[in-house]
Amino acid sequence: MTNNGTDLIAGEPRALLIESLRNLDMSEERDGMRHMSGTVDLCVVRALMRVEAQLLLEDADSPEVGHVLGRSAEQRRADAFVALVAALADGAAAGATAPAPV
Repeated sequence: MTNNGTDLIAGEPRALLIESLRNLDMSEERDGMRHMSGTVDLCVVRALMRVEAQLLLEDADSPEVGHVLGRSAEQRRADAFVALVAALADGAAAGATAPAPV
């Protein structure tokens, strides 16, 4: 998404998001699970909050019975992170079906 000549993902500049996410370290546990640790800039926190809010709205508007209760807050946060990283990778707006806020 382009806005005023700046490439934005979830309302934040793509370049700043990528630069900040590069500060994360990933480690693999014996059971195959992977963990990330590190410090990110406020732009990543804001973008994640926006994507999570979109997912929450989509859950609330879902016509499927039980869908609203089917995703925990922790799962929604994880889904928001995956959606943000996927949007950074492919250039699409972050979020499941709704356009990213600008």
